[in-house]
Amino acid sequence: MSTKELRRVFVIEKAVKGKITNRQGAEILGLSERQAIRLKEN
Repeated sequence: MSTKELRRVFVIEKAVKGKITNRQGAEILGLSERQAIRLKEN
């Protein structure tokens, strides 16, 4: 896994656990909030 992929997994895990909001996760990853929600669902 690349560094970028690992970072994405780490941020999405935090969002799933409720440590950060979807919006915060999206900002960290440079995505829209909707894209972050879709990543969480998968």
